[in-house]
Amino acid sequence: MTITHCGHCGRPFYAHRRRCPHCQALREDLANAPYYIRQPMSFLLAAMAVAGLMMLWSLFDDKPSFASPPAEDPPRMQTRSAVDKP
Repeated sequence: MTITHCGHCGRPFYAHRRRCPHCQALREDLANAPYYIRQPMSFLLAAMAVAGLMMLWSLFDDKPSFASPPAEDPPRMQTRSAVDKP
């Protein structure tokens, strides 16, 4: 990691930071660069839209959410009292 020095207070900090952690001054080389906050928000909004569509699809889906066995098939397990009865 590269270390740079603050132009305001002169203290060192890592170059990947946008602001000095000591005095909160913007880095001089990034002062005119745009700060893109919309990109993470667009991913969040897209994820929320997909989740909302999935919820709507599940509400209006005609298929049952579980499969029940057909009525003519015998049950897989029988209780002991059903086996002991004459």
